[in-house]
Amino acid sequence: MDRGRPGYLLPEDGPAEWLQQGREMYRRQAANAAAELATAELAAGRPREAVAAAEKCLVIDAFHDTGWQLPVRAYQRIGAPAAAERARRWYSAMLAELGIDTDGPGPSGA
Repeated sequence: MDRGRPGYLLPEDGPAEWLQQGREMYRRQAANAAAELATAELAAGRPREAVAAAEKCLVIDAFHDTGWQLPVRAYQRIGAPAAAERARRWYSAMLAELGIDTDGPGPSGA
């Protein structure tokens, strides 16, 4: 059990079965909201804020695909190719951990 996770609904109740569905639903909603904020920040020309929001998304859901892709694009926009490459490698490692082929094209700079 991961009682220390940020956004964990009613952590004092532990693994109570009746909470599991609500916890998962709110966790997904929070991760999606952070990813949407990161997308909006990037579209508004604020790539540093996009990175911060994407990082929050990944704290909530370490396997959120958009949360991994956004920092790559944001770092490219900032002009930080080393940070973009590092984010791309972390994303590839996460995909490999899930058994997903990473030989294809990765996230683009678009």
